[in-house]
Amino acid sequence: MAKKQARVLRDDVGNGVAFAVGQVVEGSAKLIKELEASGAVDSADDAVAYALEQGGKVITLDTVVEEPPKDPPVT
Repeated sequence: MAKKQARVLRDDVGNGVAFAVGQVVEGSAKLIKELEASGAVDSADDAVAYALEQGGKVITLDTVVEEPPKDPPVT
């Protein structure tokens, strides 16, 4: 699975991790896309480069939190 990076645009909590403005999050393309759709991050190359130039810390998101499977019906 390809990893993607994005600059954090607002203080937020997602995937069980607290993010701060100016940090860089790294995770699956799917996760970064979801965070970008919510307005929490910017994955443009120049946004990521700027955050790194400013000393932004890279936060690695290893897993995507998904809804737990529903219990099967009891028969």
